[in-house]
Amino acid sequence: MANDKLDYLDVVNGSRPKRLWPAPALLLGALTLLPLLFLAYEIAFTPAVPFIWNSADAAWIGQPSQFDAKVRLAGEGLTSNFSKEFDVSSNIPERVVFRFKALGSLKLFVNGAAVPDEATRVHNWKRETAVDITHSIQPGRNRLLASVHNPRGPCLLWAQVEGLFPRISTDSDWTAQSANGVSASAVPANDVLTHPDAGRPASTWALATQHKLPLVGFAGAGMLAAFLISRPRRAVPPISSARSLVWAITAFWLFVFFQKMVRIDARIGFDALAHLNYISFILQEHSFPMAGDGWAMYHPPLFYLLSAAAVGGLKASSGGPEFFKFAAGLVPFISGLGTVWLTWLLSRRLFENDTLKASAAVLVGGLWPMGLYMSAYVSNETLCGLLAHLVMLLTVIGLGQSRVTPWMMLALGCAGGLALLSKFTGVIPVFLAVLFLGAKLVTVERVSLKRAASLVTVVVLGLAVISGWFYVRNFLHYGRFLVFNWNLPTGSIPPWWQQPGFHMPGYLLSFGSCLAQPYFSGFRSFWDALYSTFWLDGLVGGRVVLEGRHQLWNYDFMSLVSPLALLPTAVIGLGFFRSLWHSLFHPDAGLRLSYGFLCGLSLLMGFAMIHYSLAVPIYSTTKAFFALSLLGPMAVFFAEGLQTGLEFLRPVWLRYGLSAWLGMLAGSIILSFAT
Repeated sequence: MANDKLDYLDVVNGSRPKRLWPAPALLLGALTLLPLLFLAYEIAFTPAVPFIWNSADAAWIGQPSQFDAKVRLAGEGLTSNFSKEFDVSSNIPERVVFRFKALGSLKLFVNGAAVPDEATRVHNWKRETAVDITHSIQPGRNRLLASVHNPRGPCLLWAQVEGLFPRISTDSDWTAQSANGVSASAVPANDVLTHPDAGRPASTWALATQHKLPLVGFAGAGMLAAFLISRPRRAVPPISSARSLVWAITAFWLFVFFQKMVRIDARIGFDALAHLNYISFILQEHSFPMAGDGWAMYHPPLFYLLSAAAVGGLKASSGGPEFFKFAAGLVPFISGLGTVWLTWLLSRRLFENDTLKASAAVLVGGLWPMGLYMSAYVSNETLCGLLAHLVMLLTVIGLGQSRVTPWMMLALGCAGGLALLSKFTGVIPVFLAVLFLGAKLVTVERVSLKRAASLVTVVVLGLAVISGWFYVRNFLHYGRFLVFNWNLPTGSIPPWWQQPGFHMPGYLLSFGSCLAQPYFSGFRSFWDALYSTFWLDGLVGGRVVLEGRHQLWNYDFMSLVSPLALLPTAVIGLGFFRSLWHSLFHPDAGLRLSYGFLCGLSLLMGFAMIHYSLAVPIYSTTKAFFALSLLGPMAVFFAEGLQTGLEFLRPVWLRYGLSAWLGMLAGSIILSFAT
């Protein structure tokens, strides 16, 4: 940190030292407990979050369906009729009750007679509803039919009939009939899907056998690097090796950009065509679109304005495809590379006297596959990530200084305003920056609440001036500040959904498919989705089938990254807990707050991604690059975890084994994008 660092015992106004209030501990506790409680409430009670779980009494059932990734418009006649026939003796029970929960609206028929709608109308489908059907039951054969209609997802039913013996409950013995009249046995509800192409690429074990010679070479290079690092050497400036490394990484990025990225069709990418339409709208109309004007036009406009300036300024529309991609890809590429440099500056603030940790953070930040492949596609993600890292860097600088100045807060407000004008996810780092700097003002600098409020107001004014107009425009036109393309009240985009349309506990509690079959493994679980888009282009540039992927990545080596990244992922987890320890017990208050800020950002972003995947339960919502702002913190956690690992790995052979593993990972990443 800076020379004017803050000590754990701070001298206030020349008086005796006073112990600081544990601001990071309380803030991190709140950032963990409150989101957890919110998630639990949403899962258990909020009808807008289609999360279901089976019970010992009955299982959720649906109708058989084949996997597909197509967009389905809401209200396309999604109705399923679930029926069950059963026999009743001549002694009809005194009371027979049909208890149900349905993902959608339900109409109930008993022996062909409709139960009044008032009896089955519910305000919250997550609450069990009881309907007395005693008078509709007759001796002999009976038939229940529950017609479920769900315009925004699959039709699912959980039900049981009390008062009969044996008790009737939903299972595979029920019959499910689709809207077109096709009947089949009902199937247990299941959100763990398998993409038809998931098993088509060669397994990672077969690829490792095929490419064993390069992997052995990478392992040797890793051990050689460990040997050279461990040798005594002359004194050098602490950060010089990290600076040299970031320049080498910059050269690698430039090589990949001119050799590979400009040759990728501009229409390939995640919603790339929609992003291009946004850019074209600005070029043609010389104004910003409304959210209902196109698929991606709900996004804030900064990325599209800069890209339109690049395309228009270079007159790229009149050039060839590669020149157009060069112009359209400038902003994503510069943003991605700029994030690497900001990661270096962040590591310089945190590790100013530790060359190994700074270099490790720079290497991870520069070779992170997620940053590389997203910089190749036309998307606003990398620009938002760049501006979020700028917010992080300014926050860490402010937390490390003895006094937070109005100019610092103004710079933060401007950077935060630009982040909010690039993508909605920019609100999370901005919110936490204000929260931690406010805590520092009150608990470390001991300024008055009036002074602290005035400095926070400077940030808010910067946010409002730069980005406020966009959100106010949304509110005036749509009645809310945040508008998305799946819930527009008006406009040209009707409501839509994709499979699976709901989630169950298994989606959050399983992991491992991505290690053997990394592509499209995100359909299997939340963690497979994050891992496969974090460490490789697991959704192949937004394509829905393998045939649609471009051929400019080396997918063999990219596949090998998946199992090789398992150990570094554990290192990052170890580094997170070490950073959490620093946030609670580090003697430097500035570093304590800085680590707390990075840990809090990771926690809150993680909770936000879990909530988003549950609230919008479609396969395309769980992508790690929605949290590109975590690239810097993850690089810091890796450096901290690596140091912790080396401290525990006393035997030399274990250290060289770790270095060999990391060498294979780094070599596979480089060849994934360079060959």
